[in-house]
Amino acid sequence: MNRPKEIVRICKILMAALVGVFLTGYAHAETWSAVTWEKLLDFTSPRKNVSYEPLKQAEKAWSICALYPHLKDSYWLSVNYGMVKQAKKLNINLRVYEAGGYYQLEQQRKQLQACADSKPDAILLGTVSFEGHHDLLEEIAKDTPVIALVNNIRSDFIAAATGVDWDEMGRRTAQVITKRHPAGTTSVNVSWFPGAGKPGISSTKLSAFKSELTKSSANLLNTRYGDTGKLIQLSLIEEELEGGTAPDYLIGTGVSAEAAIGALKVRGLSEDIEVVSGYLTHGVFRGIKRGKIIASPTDQPVMQGMMAIDQSIRLLEGKSYLKHYAPEILMVTKDSISEIDLECALSPASFSPTYTVEAQRNAETKSN
Repeated sequence: MNRPKEIVRICKILMAALVGVFLTGYAHAETWSAVTWEKLLDFTSPRKNVSYEPLKQAEKAWSICALYPHLKDSYWLSVNYGMVKQAKKLNINLRVYEAGGYYQLEQQRKQLQACADSKPDAILLGTVSFEGHHDLLEEIAKDTPVIALVNNIRSDFIAAATGVDWDEMGRRTAQVITKRHPAGTTSVNVSWFPGAGKPGISSTKLSAFKSELTKSSANLLNTRYGDTGKLIQLSLIEEELEGGTAPDYLIGTGVSAEAAIGALKVRGLSEDIEVVSGYLTHGVFRGIKRGKIIASPTDQPVMQGMMAIDQSIRLLEGKSYLKHYAPEILMVTKDSISEIDLECALSPASFSPTYTVEAQRNAETKSN
């Protein structure tokens, strides 16, 4: 055997393997696309698109406390999944409270105080009220950074925020109608179910929706408010369908759209009245796929949950972070549905609400 040639051949093989490993790792480096605003919780401030690499590990087992309005629909379940997924990846502690609905301000205030009393390193607040926690936050924020999660909130005592522009969500929803029925064409009737109608949350989306709708030939028949439980939304839809003037479109929350499919089928109106959703849920996704729902914007709630955890750990560790950011809003239609990254938009079907994640201590930590 010619040993020098054999050694060269082996070295070339090893080098190729090492280069392959390097390139594979590089190609699969995770990056996130986001929209960021210049001013915290000010969607009128300049915005830009960015791409960055999320954290791979936290420096310590930080403790994060998170509060949600509810876990009644798969939107917040998807946020929950994203937070749990990222908390496990970074090996931190996470504790979750859910208030039970947007009308449960006092319940969430109690939970917020209990959360603060547990002395977490940071609090992620998916608020049920734009200003209802103002007095509590003034005290809590002196010791613990509070990060806004998904919903808009008065920014005085907020350290950072992860959440999309709800105005844009409302505009995108209305654009489904303006594109189909531009001003000057035959008029159509629309009924809107915006959810609880809370200032800074669904009312913001409604205002933008109404403004965009003026560019169409649509007439807004009724706006019916109600918590986003399925029975409540179904009841509101039943009331609308039993009214004097039948709408051409039912438009509302993800829960409203899901409920509308069944209500229209029972009445034999599936071919006469069309449905549009204001955000994506598992049921809405299936409805779009089956042609029962025309379209829905998605603010990628799984990704929002992941981003919120990443943002809070960056803040705690003194690393560079985007003070207010969110995923891009995407439109989901039957034509575009195959292009949507479901891992960023919806939790797996097998996932159930998770209220606690505990950091896995290494052997050295346990022995201490």
